Amino acid sequence: MEGRLGASRGRMGTKGGANGRWKDRKSDSGGSTSFGRAICRAQVEARGEKREYKDSWTDLAFIAGCRLTFGKQAGWQSKRRWTDEDSYTGMVEVARELSKGKSAEQQKQTVLAGFPKIPPLFRKLFPLSKWGAEVNATITVSMFEWLVGPSTIKEDEVPALGGRAKSTVVVEKCRFLEESGCSGMCVNMCKAPMQTFFTEELGMPLTMKPNFEDMSCQMIFGQVPPPLEEDEAMNSPCLKSCPTAAAALATRSSRSVPVSMGPSGARLPTDTTTSCRTYGMPVRTIEDIHGQILDSIHAFGYLHPSPQ
Repeated sequence: MEGRLGASRGRMGTKGGANGRWKDRKSDSGGSTSFGRAICRAQVEARGEKREYKDSWTDLAFIAGCRLTFGKQAGWQSKRRWTDEDSYTGMVEVARELSKGKSAEQQKQTVLAGFPKIPPLFRKLFPLSKWGAEVNATITVSMFEWLVGPSTIKEDEVPALGGRAKSTVVVEKCRFLEESGCSGMCVNMCKAPMQTFFTEELGMPLTMKPNFEDMSCQMIFGQVPPPLEEDEAMNSPCLKSCPTAAAALATRSSRSVPVSMGPSGARLPTDTTTSCRTYGMPVRTIEDIHGQILDSIHAFGYLHPSPQ
């Protein structure tokens, strides 16, 4: 079981080598947030449980590859271990570092820059068809458990494929979203680049529908995604466990200004509906813009705000 990609799915295990890849456990109440670098191991509050994984060496190799790619682009690397599940946390920390100071589009393009170049032959082998979409779904379930956790395939209506098809991948509880605790990173560093890569580079439309309530996700191969500006995921508020939101709240509290964050980026002015992508905290008045900018910079570890 340990020898194949995404090995040993579906069995419950314990930390320390017992059978199985993951288990559910109660999450710790305290995080290790460092406001200076806006990096922490997010403790996800959805349902009060956090899934624990037992990665195979194959999984760790994929995690290391992704972590190295992000680290090279970010010019920074996490000090976490590489030989166990701690490496995945390190990968997410590097991804968060990579997202600092970038707009939604910049984050997407940065991730896409790390994707491999696919030869044109791939489009011929897996054309836009019911068969091609179902093969892509099967490959995703088999090869990407290390990234998103256990998933299954379900049959659903996909109009672009002419009817029902087994091309929908259902991720039970996304590992990346659970570990990052950030809806902005989910949309900008996973959903948006993946949809673009499959739809434009591979010629296989892909629509991803994350559920920020239970952290599940549907990946529908063969369905053309809507423009991001019209996607409901862009207007989702940030998760309570989001370290970016926590940093913003900490620096904004002295001004008693409400902060509501999520994937859609900075908006001025607003009350409590603004979403955060990487930077941008809501303000009530134009006079507060200067303070907003300083706090945004401080939230990502570049400087400390002056005493009020």
